[in-house]
Amino acid sequence: IYHFDGGMDFFRNISFAKELKKRKKKIVCCYFGSDLRTRGILKELEEISDLLLTVEYDHLFIHKNVNYIFFPFDVNGFQFRINSNKVKKIVHSPTNRAFKGTDKILKVIDEAQKEAKFEFLLLENIDREKLLEIKSQCALAIDQVGGEMGGSGYGKNSIENLSMGIPTFTEFFDDYYNFIKDNPFINSNIKNLKSNILRFVRDEKLIEEFANKGRKWVETTHSFEAVNDKLLEYYRNFKIL
Repeated sequence: IYHFDGGMDFFRNISFAKELKKRKKKIVCCYFGSDLRTRGILKELEEISDLLLTVEYDHLFIHKNVNYIFFPFDVNGFQFRINSNKVKKIVHSPTNRAFKGTDKILKVIDEAQKEAKFEFLLLENIDREKLLEIKSQCALAIDQVGGEMGGSGYGKNSIENLSMGIPTFTEFFDDYYNFIKDNPFINSNIKNLKSNILRFVRDEKLIEEFANKGRKWVETTHSFEAVNDKLLEYYRNFKIL
């Protein structure tokens, strides 16, 4: 069974995949990130694929034959802990300020800190190991809220947070939020982010509840074991196995 990530062969003329097909090998085409949105499909590869997969929710609306699977993640590579510092720390670590809504988030933080005591950490351009060390001391995280590029949902940053026991504020479109069953995210927009922040920094039991829920959810959806089980299910349903 051969997986082609991003819907791409090694060669533009799909010669490698065609040779595999001649040898009666099974082919899985999986889309990640923006490849399907910006480039579209390679028709010849799709025509010889036995299964089409995506890890992106919006791909389901632009490709009628693609099947959703959660992004696989090494959950056990992260230590779970619930931060019990008296003064709660909230972390925000954007790679792109406009996409994550950082400037709007900073204004909300200023307003919230007038009503409750908590520490806010804006982490940018920092070594990954140092970033993880600092995050491990935080009780809450903000991923993307109020982004100017229409961002919705979560990525590896949020999965990392939940694996570490850090409840995370992020913005979802309603249909996406409902699609991700029993998810533990604190669904927030720029209008209700302040009230959500105040609710959590004032309630340690609520943080503990969402921390436990978050770790369990990642284990049952994004762990290697969970994703592998779903992949095997697809293999059986599409007669690959």
